[in-house]
Amino acid sequence: MSTAMFTTMHKSENQTTNGWTTSRWKFFLYVWTGAFVWYFLPGLLMPALSYFSVITWFAPKNVVVANLFGVSSGLGLLPLTFDWAQIAYIGSPLLTPWWAAANVVGGLVIVMWVIAPIMYYKNVFYSSYLPILSSTVFDDTGKPYDVDRILTRDFLFDRKRYENYSKVYLPMTYALSYAVQFAGLSALVTHTICWHGKDIWQQWKDSFAERGDAPKSEYQSINQANESLRRNYSDASNNIDNDFVKSGHIPLKGGEDVHNRLMRRYKDAPMSWYLITFTVMLAVGIFVVE
Repeated sequence: MSTAMFTTMHKSENQTTNGWTTSRWKFFLYVWTGAFVWYFLPGLLMPALSYFSVITWFAPKNVVVANLFGVSSGLGLLPLTFDWAQIAYIGSPLLTPWWAAANVVGGLVIVMWVIAPIMYYKNVFYSSYLPILSSTVFDDTGKPYDVDRILTRDFLFDRKRYENYSKVYLPMTYALSYAVQFAGLSALVTHTICWHGKDIWQQWKDSFAERGDAPKSEYQSINQANESLRRNYSDASNNIDNDFVKSGHIPLKGGEDVHNRLMRRYKDAPMSWYLITFTVMLAVGIFVVE
């Protein structure tokens, strides 16, 4: 979004659109001023516009309604807001593709609006004794967990003190957030295998085949790169086997893609730069940890 905005604002042409003749800078100024003025309404003058939980207004003392339809301390069913900061809390809809936003909303509905209330009112993990939405961990008395009571003076975990104190109890939404994060790590591997596994395997085989067929040579820097390399790449690219094209697998002849060819315009960074950066970062990391 930032790149598109800056590119548009710095273009010299300014074509008339639906009768509009306002310059880009004036249009940006109008939008920026309107957004700046509007933010004072939900941000300062009327914060209720940020959390527009209308249903809770009709039953302000009903705990179930607050748990399901409240925004600050509930699941936020039927959300309504006039605050752009809330709309773009997990990512601006102007930047996120529709399919990605639909996945996020679908996961939210299934996990937080369906599974969470069912498990909460089934008292799974004793969650009914805790707030339904909280990032705080609790002890067996329903109070925030006192970590100091299970640590030694050296800030090490003391198992006996832990057994004498209490287990850790998580609110249902907090526990589900951990579950979704672990599931996301597994899904990343599964998704890559299912959707891109065939391409990765084909490219892996092509790369090793090219490496075995290519003559052994020493590393050549940018200054030593010659025109024959580019000619060989062009000839190889023009002679791609039809079977690869039909199957959708186009091998990288010569081991170079478009980014490698573009990077040949720049000089190589001296190896000493990498060594200095590694030494400095290693020293900073050791100092911070110790």
